[in-house]
Amino acid sequence: MDPDENVVGLVLAGGRSSRMGGCDKCLQPLVGKPMVAHVIARLRPQVSKIVISANTDGYAGFGLPVVADSLPGFPGPLAGVEAGLSWVAANSRSVAWAVTVPGDTPFIPDDLVRRLAEAARAAGTMAACTRWWGSGR
Repeated sequence: MDPDENVVGLVLAGGRSSRMGGCDKCLQPLVGKPMVAHVIARLRPQVSKIVISANTDGYAGFGLPVVADSLPGFPGPLAGVEAGLSWVAANSRSVAWAVTVPGDTPFIPDDLVRRLAEAARAAGTMAACTRWWGSGR
């Protein structure tokens, strides 16, 4: 799974942020930039395209496609995955892989996509997950 394999990165940023008083946590500043900007910067070299799944208008300034949940009432992150994969199916039919990352996790590994590819290949599956926290990267 490399960017030349046409990998789409799906940034999940559509939650209600209820534990943070309802503010859009992915847009909260971290070292002078919105948290999601750090996620995008880390993900961009690993994928061929990025789409943001969000339920507000605050993400238009990132110059990326933004898709909202198709289901009402903020049903959760799987609704964001569904919205993103529907966008991929409609706009990027040649995509080999889709990688989802949370928009409020600014320190995703620089090699996340490679790790996921290795895990999928080792398991002989079309899906993989990996734990990156505590890895020192």
